[in-house]
Amino acid sequence: MGRNSNAPRMSGRLLPRHNLTECLDSATRELPVTMQVQPQSITAAQALQVALQHFQTRNLAEAERICLQVLALEPHNADALHILGLLAHQIGRNDIALELIEKAIRLQPLSAEFLNSLGAVFQDLGRLGEAESCYRRALELMPQYAEAHNNL
Repeated sequence: MGRNSNAPRMSGRLLPRHNLTECLDSATRELPVTMQVQPQSITAAQALQVALQHFQTRNLAEAERICLQVLALEPHNADALHILGLLAHQIGRNDIALELIEKAIRLQPLSAEFLNSLGAVFQDLGRLGEAESCYRRALELMPQYAEAHNNL
């Protein structure tokens, strides 16, 4: 994912102006220098719970900001990548959603939730066979997963 130094600075938003890959690239270069983590700070998992709450209440900019901060400190955080993928999917940036959720799955290949999300992206892209495979794999991992059953 290496970009040159002319890459745009992180906008803090998942908007068409910059693609998310460039934002992530900038975040991993810039935030560690400017953000000091204090011992009393919340954990990445706690921050991502807050991000998920923001996502669920449609405060997408704040959810994205938190996820990018987590990724600046933990570039291989699968949950942050997944939530950013959900954000991208929510605003119709399925190309970016696909990339991010696939990265999350590479990091946590046994996540039924990630596979279900990937299936939803494939479905919106009209790639129905791949969507069905994702839903079925999610159900192999978690047979009672209602959302994956409903998506089939």
